[in-house]
Amino acid sequence: MKLGLLSFHTAANFGAALQAYALQEFLVSKGYDAEYIDYQNHQRRMVYDMPYKVKVCMKRKKYAEAMAFALGVPMMNMRKRKFEKFNKEYLHISPKAYYDIKELDAVNELYDMFIVGSDQVWNPGNNGKDIAYMLSFVKDEKKTMSYASSFGLLEVPEYIKNDYARNLMRIAHLSTRELSGVSIIKDLTGRDAQLVLDPVFLLKKEQWQELIVDKKRGGKYLFSYTNRKDQMGKFLKTGYNMHGIKHHKLSRFTGIADFFNPSVKVKYDMSPQEFLANVDGAQMVVSASFHCICFAIILNKPFVCFLTGNDGKDERLKTLLTHFGLMDRVYHKGMTLQDVQSPIDWQIVNDKIDKKRIDSIAFIFDSLKR
Repeated sequence: MKLGLLSFHTAANFGAALQAYALQEFLVSKGYDAEYIDYQNHQRRMVYDMPYKVKVCMKRKKYAEAMAFALGVPMMNMRKRKFEKFNKEYLHISPKAYYDIKELDAVNELYDMFIVGSDQVWNPGNNGKDIAYMLSFVKDEKKTMSYASSFGLLEVPEYIKNDYARNLMRIAHLSTRELSGVSIIKDLTGRDAQLVLDPVFLLKKEQWQELIVDKKRGGKYLFSYTNRKDQMGKFLKTGYNMHGIKHHKLSRFTGIADFFNPSVKVKYDMSPQEFLANVDGAQMVVSASFHCICFAIILNKPFVCFLTGNDGKDERLKTLLTHFGLMDRVYHKGMTLQDVQSPIDWQIVNDKIDKKRIDSIAFIFDSLKR
């Protein structure tokens, strides 16, 4: 059976790349011929294009933002090259690229089943309001499946509700990775979508560690991947002792001082494998990233998680942490060093992962029995 996968597979984003790899790797290991349909609408092509962002900001007279994007061009180019190398080496991608939903009509005869997901493929702000990510182009509804597709929202905007409802009704096998996604689908269609794990959990700890190329990181370090300036500062107020520990920092919020501080290693242009290596070797992980927290859990690393305050985006982290009984790892005002250093019973967590993995795999196999 040949499977056509649809996701944000070209994104220069660690979570997007690694979840794309995980779903394909799992399916291939089970004997399926699975490849990503190389679909890139305008928004997805431009999302990591810094010169394009500079032009947009200049048109809107947002000169400070334009300057920030311009300064980021060299680092983003280095990062994109690493992701392109990863995709070429590890992903099976269709030989033909498609840039418009109308062009996708041609793929109907190429695949026996179409699978959309994971990632925030159903967030209209991320997918360019493009219903192709709801498999609208597939003529035979029986050949459609979503796996762990995410909205990243608590509610679909009014202007697109009808399109979403109509196309969700067409998908034969529906699953999502968040409780809020289950509720949205129920409200829009009356259907019960299955709650499943993100694709990265389909692979076991040992499988991810095999992907790590450079395991010689040396010394103790804390790995942070944050999305707000004050998050690391808040964490350190818990009294966490950084003496003798380096700080591997992946963040937009880096200053000149970070590059000259011998205890800080700025990690902006990492490859997906290097990202995994940094999580795997860390003494502590501090992050607001959904997939960074996923890998901290899979690799059994102590972590503290920051929520963004955006209820739609935070729902994926809340669902994940609730799944595994880890909500106490969420940073909160008044968090103490004792809270941070409280040991995690990884045996209990791993048992929960195994059980939920079985349910998620059962959904995939049941959906592929046509």
